[in-house]
Amino acid sequence: MSYLIAIGSRSGDLILDPYGGSGATGVAAVVQDRRYVLIELDSEYVDIAERRIAWHGANRDKAQLDMFAAGD
Repeated sequence: MSYLIAIGSRSGDLILDPYGGSGATGVAAVVQDRRYVLIELDSEYVDIAERRIAWHGANRDKAQLDMFAAGD
């Protein structure tokens, strides 16, 4: 999702994911300075997504480095 968000939007844009799941789109949006709206029916996945996004938001610099290091 990070790649798609990077090529399809600009900083500050709003990203919509109607199938939020565990929050991968939200994580990518936070790391790349985008706003996001995730839609998810399963409350367990909502909890998981909230925790993942919060961690990446609090550790944004580390998350950006990890994202690019993963391709090595």
